[in-house]
Amino acid sequence: MINTFRQITVRGDHVGIPETGPPWTVLWDTTRRTDGHWSTTHARSEAEALERAAHFVRLGFAVHAIKNPSGTVVMNAEDVACRFGPTRTPPRPAHEGEVQREARSDEQSARDILRGFVEDHRATPGRMLAASALQALPAQQGMSQTEFELAVRYARDHGWLSVADGMLTLTQRGYAEAAA
Repeated sequence: MINTFRQITVRGDHVGIPETGPPWTVLWDTTRRTDGHWSTTHARSEAEALERAAHFVRLGFAVHAIKNPSGTVVMNAEDVACRFGPTRTPPRPAHEGEVQREARSDEQSARDILRGFVEDHRATPGRMLAASALQALPAQQGMSQTEFELAVRYARDHGWLSVADGMLTLTQRGYAEAAA
């Protein structure tokens, strides 16, 4: 039995569709800048620009603004933070007869942060992550900003994390503690 196949010719005109106009711009950086020099990324549409801004916020980066093709600011830093920032709900008060959450030690909180670093962000030793991105997980568990800072300080003092310019770096020792 002989199989014959029909030959198909494909042209590449559809690949790399040229942009029809000036791009949307997202101004961002790893930390908040006071000098006005921001990293930029371009998008072909408003939806794509919003998607990129949301991605940068999830990574813990600072997004300064989103500009439309004419250069007008469509969303400033506060608008971006409100729309895409982590939702932090304060811990609810205990109802009558309900047991209130016990305060965790700095060590317990530090271990929770390490586990979140490894499990949620698939971190290996040497992986860097913005502190704001890592804080979202403990905030969901009712950990306050102060508790988070004390836990990070504990982890740093014990060699589990190194801290520089708002970035946390997982050490080999911290990776081992998270796995324990």
